[in-house]
Amino acid sequence: MDKIAFTYDDVRVTPDRQIGIHSHPQWELSHVIYGDGTRTIGDRREQIVKGEVILLPPNIPHVWQFDSSVTDNDGCIANITVFFEDNTLNGLSALLPEMKDSIDKIRMQTEAISYSGATLENIVSILYSLRNKTAEARIPYMFRLLRFLSDTSSCLPVGSNNTLTRTEMRMERIRTFCACNYARDINLDEIVLYAGMNRSAFCTFMKRYTGHTFSEYMNELRLNLAVERIKNTDESIAEIAFSVGFSNVTYFNRLFRNKYKCTPKTVRMDTINTELRTYVEQQIIPRYALFDKAHQADHVNMVIEQSIKLARSIPGINTEMVYVTAAFHDLGLVNGRENHHIDSRKILETDEFIKARFSQEQIRLMGEAVEDHRASKSDRPRNDYGLIVAEADRFINGETIIRRTIQYGLKNYPDLDREGHYRRTLEHLERKYGRNGYLKIWLPWSDNAKRLESLRQMIDNPEVIYKMFDRIFREETRN
Repeated sequence: MDKIAFTYDDVRVTPDRQIGIHSHPQWELSHVIYGDGTRTIGDRREQIVKGEVILLPPNIPHVWQFDSSVTDNDGCIANITVFFEDNTLNGLSALLPEMKDSIDKIRMQTEAISYSGATLENIVSILYSLRNKTAEARIPYMFRLLRFLSDTSSCLPVGSNNTLTRTEMRMERIRTFCACNYARDINLDEIVLYAGMNRSAFCTFMKRYTGHTFSEYMNELRLNLAVERIKNTDESIAEIAFSVGFSNVTYFNRLFRNKYKCTPKTVRMDTINTELRTYVEQQIIPRYALFDKAHQADHVNMVIEQSIKLARSIPGINTEMVYVTAAFHDLGLVNGRENHHIDSRKILETDEFIKARFSQEQIRLMGEAVEDHRASKSDRPRNDYGLIVAEADRFINGETIIRRTIQYGLKNYPDLDREGHYRRTLEHLERKYGRNGYLKIWLPWSDNAKRLESLRQMIDNPEVIYKMFDRIFREETRN
């Protein structure tokens, strides 16, 4: 059976069938509907309270021991239990940033807690609502449940992990703090104060217990979270790097390659056949090194990434065809800019590796898509692959567009002075991206529609454009 995010158990059993003391790596939410006896959670043994709801963090030993004299008419006790993985919380935090605060509050719990008051009533109501529903139908209820579980203001501790040594407890405290604060810069003095240690003792502790310095430990944590987001979200690699706490994308990429022996893009494109990916990365993308700065490997990789992201929103799309279309879309620049879209199609359709791997019909569709990607084309692309690569190639960012315009101008109009390049940049921005510009947004639900409006507001403010041009021009012409 496939693994599911939440396991829901609604059971009525005789008291003797309860599981003995045990622990597990999942979070457990337990609600006693009917029964009496004692429960032992970690280091605490207490009376079972009918109607109670208890949340247990992973790996705390526990057991419910029900009294056989207190049962329903059928001689049974009844309880509802929900299990979920810590990785489920990680994944939801990545997929739904709106839930991050609630999930962080849950994950801060290192002790088992018992709910009370209105929060208890809300949790119980949801648990009963989950009865007789399919696993899929329970999902929206589970989101609401997590929100209520995060309200621990009126909770009481009912047990902690008495199997942990003092050192393990200290490491668990550090781990929990880091898991809830990874997205921001954690100053060493801050974590040292939180751990209740001096700098030297803390650094020695981390190295001995984890085998890493604190900085290395945080990088490991952030990289693991990044992999989850790369696999489960449509965020760009840069957005993911920043969201997990890296302030420099180049540094993130280097650490990622060192750890996983591949690029973040490779992880995202794990549906792409390895042989095809190897061919494109070794034989196609390196050709972009011959082109101007605005159309080198970073550009085609951006178009590939954006294309894969857009393809997820269009049913029936062949991801490998999207990948090839994006990779070949600008190869025709080898013969000049004027007819590069036509030449790119010819290069794709005559490539022997592509011809051996794809059918004639697939190659025709990819060829049309490459030919139709050009921004100056006024007609709608003939197929979905054309829509995708055209939209991906229109990745709209003021800083990037102005830099690419300057780079192209410096290479192709070397006789222009600084003022000439500024006028050319303004003309290009207005002609292509202005309110009467020729650029078309073919997928209005993509991020490009919002980005285009932001760029147009920038174009409407010449002072902003001038400052950005001045800074970038100086950077590009610096010896």
